Formats: sequence, C-alpha cells, structure tokens
Amino acid sequence: PVNIGLQGYAICQQHGIRDVSVRHRRPYEPESNHVVLSVLSEIVYRMVWTLGQPWYRAEPLRDTARAVDGCQTDIRVLCEDGTLADRLGIDVYQASLVQEIVERGTCTLLERIYDRIEECVDSVSTL
Repeated sequence: PVNIGLQGYAICQQHGIRDVSVRHRRPYEPESNHVVLSVLSEIVYRMVWTLGQPWYRAEPLRDTARAVDGCQTDIRVLCEDGTLADRLGIDVYQASLVQEIVERGTCTLLERIYDRIEECVDSVSTL
C-alpha cells in the first residue's frame, strides 16, 4: 500500500511548494492564539493525513485547538499568569504544549513529526 499523503508531501517538497493551505488570522484574534492554532492544525494534519495515524490519536490536540479557538483572551496572558489549563479546561501535557508554542512559535512534537515524515519519504523514495 502507498501512503498518498507522503507521496504528495514529497512531490511538493521537490517543487518547493507547500502541500497544505495556511490558516488565516481572523480579525481581532490575538497573534499568539493564531500561532497556537496554526501549529496545532499543522500537527493534526501531519499526523492524520501525511503519516496516516488514526483520528483518535489527534483528538486531544483537536480538543486543545477548539479550546484555544473559543478563548477570547490572549493565550500568552494565560500562560504568563499560570491559568492556562484551568481557563481552557485542558490537561497539563496540552498546557505545556501550548506554552511551548507560545514561547517558540513551534514545538518539539511538530519537529519530531517532520523528522518522521522525512524518514518515511526517504524509505519510500529508495524503493
């Protein structure tokens, strides 16, 4: 069986184009909320569509994205005052992931996913 998501990713990389659309910032949406939502969306997309992981594995991340999306307060403020998990109703792991995204603009999880994608693309291209 061939993973079409991986093939699409590899083809787009060869031609220097992005294989997914970008998330556009809504009016009045705090910048940090937009960044967190963009990264979480990228993680879910890469897990499910590119790597072929089952949907249930991405569900906690989608729950976190829904919580951030529904939050009118700047996520950076919630991180700074230590109320992120309580205000969003997320667990400690999800809160630490959001905190990392706010601080770095990305996260270790997404970097590991991209490493895994590259490994898979390399193994497919050598066949």
